[in-house]
Amino acid sequence: MKIAFVQDILGFSIPLGTTMVAGNLREGGHQVALYVVENNLEKTLKELKEYKPDIVAFSVISGSHQGYIKIARTIKEKLNIPILWGGPHVTFFPKIIEEDYADAICIGEGEEAALEFANEFDKLGKKMPEKIPNFWIKINGKIHRNAVRPRIRKLDDLPYPARDLFLNQFPVLKNHGIKHFIAHRGCPHKCTYCFNHSYNQMYREQAGDKKVFYSRTPDSVVDEILWLKKTETVKMVAFVDDVFTLHRKWTLDFAEVYEKRCGIPFSINARFDHVDEEVVEALAKAGLKLVYAGVEAGNDYIRNTVMEREQTLESIYKAGELFKKHGVKLLTENVLGNPGESFEMA
Repeated sequence: MKIAFVQDILGFSIPLGTTMVAGNLREGGHQVALYVVENNLEKTLKELKEYKPDIVAFSVISGSHQGYIKIARTIKEKLNIPILWGGPHVTFFPKIIEEDYADAICIGEGEEAALEFANEFDKLGKKMPEKIPNFWIKINGKIHRNAVRPRIRKLDDLPYPARDLFLNQFPVLKNHGIKHFIAHRGCPHKCTYCFNHSYNQMYREQAGDKKVFYSRTPDSVVDEILWLKKTETVKMVAFVDDVFTLHRKWTLDFAEVYEKRCGIPFSINARFDHVDEEVVEALAKAGLKLVYAGVEAGNDYIRNTVMEREQTLESIYKAGELFKKHGVKLLTENVLGNPGESFEMA
């Protein structure tokens, strides 16, 4: 299969979802390319016409989907190329497959699913397959709805993201000192403003998955960082996992491996109630410089009843003091305008 990934605008980080799917497709023998529209859809249409892909793919978050709808409609009208939608938006709003600008959607994890889809597409002589887990596919007006497959358990086995799709085109990303990585997938917490609870429920109901959190080995994570550093500028590593410190033993093992083998300054997302002095000290020694952590709401009722954070003010204060003690910068994340929240509560 010859697949073109189309993105609406260029951000300051390389989207790991798109590049991980692209990397797995390329390792499987398929041809991948990337086009970023920005404000020049006509240019993208010209490039797509020259590339002649078998399918155009989007990875879409809710909020940006309206712009992608316009792009998709134009591609269908001008080039009549089949369009595959993936990402968080269609995972939770799969009815988009009923629209004329969607030919297939991928729900949930995309690496294994997209590769199987591409392999079957080629076997069928460049025709849409019907039964691919994670996919809803429209063929001659009929929609074939398939359940999700079990989550990918052996994350170490996945190829590295195809970051070159972005790095080779955009010097701003190539020269930027911060590069993004992921060590884990999943989160067991049930915060009401987050997607994870519904995501876990979907996998539990359709694939029987009860375990919701998977990790790469620390050495696998460091291998990828050092591999990228051979050819690219990596002055700061940004881990984008939902909660980097969820598994205490893994975190301590990682800190030991990272300090010995890597030592590049790094940042993480963490919860205040997942750290103690040993964890903070080990991570700081390994190179932790910045933590993003959600207070979300200072009011106990809003934070723990409305948001279901299950997080005490004491744990927030204690962790904040530990980060300061060990020289780690702290950036808190907060939500305003919660249901039932007064100005005084905020």
